This record gives sequence, C-alpha cells and structure tokens, in this order.
Amino acid sequence: MTDDKLVAPRQVQAILEDSPVVVIRWQNTEGWPVEFISENVVQILGIRREEFVSGRVLYSRVIHPDDLSRVRSEVLARSNDPSCDRFTHKPFRVCTPDGEVRWVEDRIVVERDAVGEVVCFHGVIWDITERKQADKNLQESRRMLQLILDTIPVRVFWKDKNLNYLGCNRPFAEDAGLSHPLELVGRDDFDMGWRQQAERYRADDRAVMESGQAKLLFEEPQTGPEGQRRYLRTSKIPLMDADGTLQGVLGTYEDITALKNAQEEKEKLQQQFLQAQKIEALGLLAGGLAHDFNNLLTGIIGNVEMATLQLANDEKTRKLLGESLEAALRGSQLTRQLLAFCRRQMIEATPLDMGEVLLSLKSMLRRMIGEDIRLQIEITPDLKPVLADAGQMEQMIVNLVVNARDAMPYGGQISIELRNASGSEVSSLQAWDLLPGDYIFLQVSDTGCGMDDTTRQRIFEPFFTTKDLGRGTGLGLASVYGIISQHKGAIEVSSRPDEGATFRILLPVTEVIRSRIPTQDESKIMPEGRERILIVEDEPLVMKLAVRVLKHLGYTVLSAPNGEQALDLARRTDDPIHLLLTDVVMPIISGPELAERLGKERPEMAVVLTSGYTTDTSAHMETQDSAAILAKPYTPQALAVKVREILDRRNSTSKP
Repeated sequence: MTDDKLVAPRQVQAILEDSPVVVIRWQNTEGWPVEFISENVVQILGIRREEFVSGRVLYSRVIHPDDLSRVRSEVLARSNDPSCDRFTHKPFRVCTPDGEVRWVEDRIVVERDAVGEVVCFHGVIWDITERKQADKNLQESRRMLQLILDTIPVRVFWKDKNLNYLGCNRPFAEDAGLSHPLELVGRDDFDMGWRQQAERYRADDRAVMESGQAKLLFEEPQTGPEGQRRYLRTSKIPLMDADGTLQGVLGTYEDITALKNAQEEKEKLQQQFLQAQKIEALGLLAGGLAHDFNNLLTGIIGNVEMATLQLANDEKTRKLLGESLEAALRGSQLTRQLLAFCRRQMIEATPLDMGEVLLSLKSMLRRMIGEDIRLQIEITPDLKPVLADAGQMEQMIVNLVVNARDAMPYGGQISIELRNASGSEVSSLQAWDLLPGDYIFLQVSDTGCGMDDTTRQRIFEPFFTTKDLGRGTGLGLASVYGIISQHKGAIEVSSRPDEGATFRILLPVTEVIRSRIPTQDESKIMPEGRERILIVEDEPLVMKLAVRVLKHLGYTVLSAPNGEQALDLARRTDDPIHLLLTDVVMPIISGPELAERLGKERPEMAVVLTSGYTTDTSAHMETQDSAAILAKPYTPQALAVKVREILDRRNSTSKP
C-alpha cells in the first residue's frame, strides 16, 4: 500500500482535523495494524498518525490492558457473525504515551471479502473522558445527596403531577413500613398505611401545584400503618424542572410527636402548678380563718361541757346546752375540713392496713349510698401498710364515696380498688413530686354523670360544689386533697360528661410494723391531779377555759397571756412547774421558743403545745421529743386526759 492511499483529499483532511471524532481503518490481523487514521488522533492519544500507519504503534497496544480482552472478544464475536456489518463497543479506555488514561467510544463498520471473511475494520472513535468524569461526578453527587437524605431526620418525598410517588429518603420509607425507598415508586397515598388521610394529603398537594406557592411548616396529625398516632410538621413546594415546567410536588416533614407530647405534658404541669398555687392561696386564707375559729370553738365547747356538768339536775337546761354543744362540734368539723384542705390539721399517724380501714367502713358505706347503688370492693391480700391517721383515712374514703353517690341520683355502681401500686402508676403522678419508695394504690370510680374539664379543674377548691343549695359545704373533696397532700401522697381524677369519674390515689408505704386501728371508745372520766401547771395562752376565752378545767381537777394553775410574762412568772417562783401548757402561735415569743427557754431552766418540766396547725409545731417537735400536741378545738375531757398522760409519762421516766 502506497503513501498516497493513506492520505485523504485536502478538503477531507481539513474537515477531519476540526472534527471531534477520529477516523480509523485497521486490518484484521495480529495487533490490528492501522491502515489509515486521521490527523486529530494526536489530540486524543498524543500519538502522531505516522506512528500508527508506519506500524511503530499497534492499535491493540493503545487499548488499556484491563479492557483489551473485552474489546477483542466483542470484535471476534462480530467477525464471526456474517450478518454483522457494523457495531459499537461499550466505552473502553485507551492509554497515552505519558500514562494518561482516557475513555473513548466508537462506531465500527466491518468490511468483508466475497466469501464473507473480514478484511478490515473502519469507523470513528471519539473521546468521552469529560463525559465519563461528569457522569462519575453526577453519580457521586447523587450518592452524596442520597446519603444526606437518608441520614437527616427529616422525611423527604416527591410526587409527579398525578400524585404518584417518584421517590423518597430512607426515613420516609421506614415510616411507611417499607424496606427500601425504591418500593415506594409508583404508589400513591391510598396504597400507604395512612390511607385514611390520603385525600387530605392529596388536596394539599393539588393546592400547592395549582397555586405555585409553597405551604410551609404546618402541623398535622397522622395515623401510622399500625394505628400509632403521630404529629407531623410538614412543608410542600411545587416541583419544577430546569425550564420552570411543573413536574409535581416536593415535600418534607418532621415527626414532632415527642415534642408535641412534651408540650402537652408541660402545659399539664403548668396547669397543675397554677392549680396548686391557687389552692395554696385559698389554703392560707382558709387556714387563718380556721385557726381563729378554733380558738372560739375551744372556749364555746369547753364552757358548754363544764356548764352541763354543773347542771346535773336541770334537764331542760342540759338539753339546750347539748344542742349548743352539737352545733359547736359541727363547727369544729368544718374547721377540721378546712385545715385538712390546707394540710394543717393535726394528725396522729400510725401504721395502718388500709384494707382493714376500708372493710371497717363497708357496712356504713352501704347504708350511706342506698339500695339503688351497687358497691364493689376489691382488696389485694398482700397490701403493704401506710403511716397515716386512721380518722383522716376514713374521712377521705367517706368523702369520695359520698361524692360518687351524689353523682348517681338514679343509681349505678361505685367500685373501690385497693392494692400495691405499680411503678408506672407512680411515674404517672410524678407531677406531685413524690418521694422515692413504694406506694399503695386506691381507686374510687363511679358510673355517674361525670364532669367536664372546667368542673374537673375546680373540684378540689374549698366551697366549690355543683350540688344544689343546702346539699353540702363544698369541703368534701377539698379535704380529701389536703389529707392526701399532708400524708405525702398524690391524687388524680379523670372524668367526662355522662361517663362517670375515677379518682386514683397513691399513699406511701411505711416500713414500721403495723399496729391495730385505734378504737373510738374513750373513757368519759376526766382524770385529776395535784401538780403545778403553767398555762400560756393569748386568747382570753381559751385561757379562762383551761384554767377553769384544770383547777376543777385539783391542779395548781399559773397563767400568763404571753411568753414574756410566762418567763417572768416562772423565774419569780421557786416552786416546781411540772407542766407547761402553751399555745404555739403567740406574739414576741412563740410557744416552742418559750418551751425551749424554760426547758433549759426547768429540765424536769413537761410540755404540751396547743394548736390547730401541724406546721406550727413541726419544727419544735423535731428537737423537743418531750413535747406533746393537743389539737384545737379541744374539749375539757381531752385536755384532762392529755395533761394526765404527759405528767404520768414524765413521772415514769424520771424515777430512778
């Protein structure tokens, strides 16, 4: 073959030099020697055409070693196929003399002789290195984008104009119950687990596409594939191509269920805090009134009882005094309820089996609720004891049952359940700031008229009632609240109109060995004595009563209206003072302070503190284990018994 055959016409050469493709012709022999190749081959391979046509460079040696076997196999397969007259290799790599690797594609024509044998190949080759790099970059960008989409907690999805899913990220697929995002492609919302909300979602999608406006950060509920309730914060925008043509809708959402639940819990705690503040304010007012009223009742009750004792033969007057005493005692019951509400009622806590307390009330409760209401009581056999005041526990149960009875004017059922509390039940009432430890669980539920949220939020307020005029004081549930608070427990109520009400109560368990429930049978005899007693009381009516009663019983009585005069009086007498009977709240020097100062001078002296407040005496009781408490209002008999009890206790401990 002459050199003239290897040279294209001048016009063709000019075209080829400016062409992005290389024209090539090679023989079907070993090494694929090149018969013709265009000048611009140097731009791709860095090899001049003369080196190819002279045989110094074989075409097969230019192909990358890792691709040569595949390229040879493809050429051989086409050569052996008589029907094949042209073909295209898959992209393959070629190597330049300086070691650079480039990607090329080709289009080859097979030239055969008369008997169909392949003589040579000729065609075009073009450089796709930049395109391959762009494809690689694009694939890497897509991989990174998918990695980001699958990693972020936000769920991402996109749909076509028919609202069929085109794709999503992995968190979205997991929410949909799918194992891979590709499983979503082609589905619509009616195919998903949230099909109940499908029409609402699609309406939002259509509105976004039709308006061309984004809808951002709106909250919506969702019921998941397994019926779980979730809250989503969703955004949707129109999905456009590069030309601005609408293609569908792109959406994202965050699962804000935990945040929503936390907000609801926060709002609930805020409401409970505001309710507690309101009840505390009411408690301060109620407690102050009850304190002053107790002083008056102490004088009234005491003087009526003393007058009754002195009028043994005047039955008519005794009857009148008895009615007056009954009215005063009813007044003292009201003050006890007020003080229970504001957690200032005097309590005598002992280890109790609440099951025994409840069973002891069973007969009375049945009579109280009437025949048209069923009473169901369930008590666990392994109930742990609580440290509580038996009288207050009875009052709490009775008040709850009475409240349930009044909610069922046409009959129904009251159910009382008493058992050891579970950990979840204690956790659900942690808003009460419960102390660590075990609790018992008391539940009182009814099938009555129920109540709305407004009523439910006020039921523990003193004097609040939904009953008709004359049917209650409005202190029943208020005192229940106070009793439970004073015993470091917790109470929760759930109710809806026409669905009854359920009160759930927790009371802390004690490790102290349980004792029997105190009986109500007490002796009516007032014990006498001959000891010397110092009475300190700033309320004249109460002072006169205490002096009168103790003198009547044979005691020598000294009295002072305040702590300063009491100290002066005690220091001016050399005679022993066996007992100090003092009010707690007094001006200048309080009762506990007076007891502490006199106790240092007269260590043999016993102490009885009188008050209607537990908070008045708690600080003193922590340091003065010899002091005893006498709650106001007290009767002459209660005063006599307490004084004698403390003096006898002191006498027994002072003996050698």
